[in-house]
Amino acid sequence: MNYLAHMYLSCSDEDLIIGNMLVDMMSIKRLRELPGQYHKGFELHRLIDSCTDEHPKVKEAVLKLRENHRKYAPVVIDIFYDYVLSLEWERYSEEDIQDFCNGIYEVINKHLHNLPKDIVIRLEKMLADNFLMTCSSPKAIKRVFDLIDIRAKFNNNFSLATKDLLENYDYFRDNFFKFFPDMIEKSVSHRSLY
Repeated sequence: MNYLAHMYLSCSDEDLIIGNMLVDMMSIKRLRELPGQYHKGFELHRLIDSCTDEHPKVKEAVLKLRENHRKYAPVVIDIFYDYVLSLEWERYSEEDIQDFCNGIYEVINKHLHNLPKDIVIRLEKMLADNFLMTCSSPKAIKRVFDLIDIRAKFNNNFSLATKDLLENYDYFRDNFFKFFPDMIEKSVSHRSLY
């Protein structure tokens, strides 16, 4: 899953939020150099990723996209799921989605002093772009796929991804509805260990 889902699954625990956020931005070596308070967030991020990859509903959705997106199908699904979560937000939270995002941004700003300068610069740019809402509309999601296309090292069909999502939205929404409650349960169980 992408940033919005990861932050939602971190709940309101600031250390989980920061640790969860940083895993995809830094090498393991650099992560280990950060304050120990964030390490439980690293573990949560890895739990979310591994449970997502192994979930039968996710595998089913990936298979549906395999023809158009081959090895990148799991990447496409991660972004699709953030889109579904943003559209169906009221199903999972009583808090307004932008208020939720603003709360996460406040937490990130509060912890910037603990982070390396290059990561601070990157996060400040992400905050300025309201990054948790980057998968919240067809126009925004197309922009995300365009950016991934630029960075991809292999041939891909990211240009088809937004069309694939919109044409099959009901399928991906229903797939997400069956998958996400399991992730919530696993995340709650993980958080209860601390």
